[in-house]
Amino acid sequence: EMACVASSGMNPISTLRPRTERCRTPRASRPRHRAHPAPAPDEILSLILEDLGYRVFCASNGRQGLECATQVRPDLVVLDFMMPVMDGAQMGRAMRAEGQMHHIRILMNSSVAEEVVRCHFDGYAGFLRKPYDVEVALELIADLLERDRCA
Repeated sequence: EMACVASSGMNPISTLRPRTERCRTPRASRPRHRAHPAPAPDEILSLILEDLGYRVFCASNGRQGLECATQVRPDLVVLDFMMPVMDGAQMGRAMRAEGQMHHIRILMNSSVAEEVVRCHFDGYAGFLRKPYDVEVALELIADLLERDRCA
């Protein structure tokens, strides 16, 4: 099974380094450290899906997501409503207009209320309101893929 994850938050995850002993240099000469951002839920979700055996393809904007979906023909697309270049509603409408992708299930997610999202695009099979619990997302993904098998 394949999932194509298109989201505005698909940045590479920083490698965590083991904690080292404290530096004993004077405060003024200590180098400044930049904090690495915590992984976004979308990034965590894609990693967990890969660990569960799904083939996952990620895109950082809607246009790349549409290209990915066109080439890969995944079983499910997890779409972020607010993405650069082409937003989730535009990508979803483009997928529904393409005969070869009309059947692909779409799981839309957004920090915007579902009523607002539905006004722009209503061709999705499931919705997650951000911030979402990854376990809830995994259950919804499994349910959507199971419905696809039973249909």
